Amino acid sequence: MRWAVYEPLGRDGARAAAVQAYGRNIQARNHFDRAAVVVSLDADFLLHGPSAVRDAHDFIERRQILKHPNHPTQMMNRLYVVESTPSITGARADHRLAVRSSTVPLVALALARALGIAPGFAETPAESTLRQKHGDFITAVAHDLLRNRGAGLITAGEQQSSEVHLLAHAMNHLLCNVGPALPIELTDAVEVRPAGAPVNDVVALAQLVTEMREGQVQTLLIMGGNPVYDAPADLHFGGALSKVARKIHHSLFEVETSAACDWHIPDAHVLESWTDHRAFDGHATIGRARRDDGR
Repeated sequence: MRWAVYEPLGRDGARAAAVQAYGRNIQARNHFDRAAVVVSLDADFLLHGPSAVRDAHDFIERRQILKHPNHPTQMMNRLYVVESTPSITGARADHRLAVRSSTVPLVALALARALGIAPGFAETPAESTLRQKHGDFITAVAHDLLRNRGAGLITAGEQQSSEVHLLAHAMNHLLCNVGPALPIELTDAVEVRPAGAPVNDVVALAQLVTEMREGQVQTLLIMGGNPVYDAPADLHFGGALSKVARKIHHSLFEVETSAACDWHIPDAHVLESWTDHRAFDGHATIGRARRDDGR
């Protein structure tokens, strides 16, 4: 038996950067209530992510710090957002830079250079063009972060590449933003993954597809998801699936993958079942369905 994990919109970039930088899969526990300056590199942290509710609460707490007489020396936070699509976080930004998603790595690299991080290679023509167009924004962000060492927070969207996440890690460490009682704490990532699984989920799925195509998989149980629809097109998951003798799909709805399988096992809705969870910060808890009378 082998267990493969795949998500079409997973955190491959964040995971690869963590393993490269720290040697293991870690995640950043962001404390937005401790940050005077927040820089979002295509991260809609007020709406998306497992800690979005807590992050929104902490961010707004610092946003209204002037209303708290117990913190007379703290100033209201300032938010810089770099993004390609209007978002809830971008709508809250004090300063927003709209760029293509593919340009976010160049912005991150330019900001790292402005902070004094030498990437080891000369400025490329694309970087030069970006600096000429958005140099004032990048310089202002860098100065604000430097003035608030130990009270800044740079966060990258999980859909961004590992290079962007590596630069975010490097900048946060350079600015002394990481550690106990600081805006960023590093903890082991809360992910359900098989031991020895590849860092990249697409690699794991590609290995499974190869085994399916070669007839090495006799029975395939797909727990949730819809890989026939959303697996990378060049893997031809549907064609490989047809070579598996017994195909079972367990999910809430009948979708394209269900139609390609021999059996569809309906999943229980979250309001129909007991369950347990592990929150983004590692705490375990239980959940149960509401009764018809609302209790």
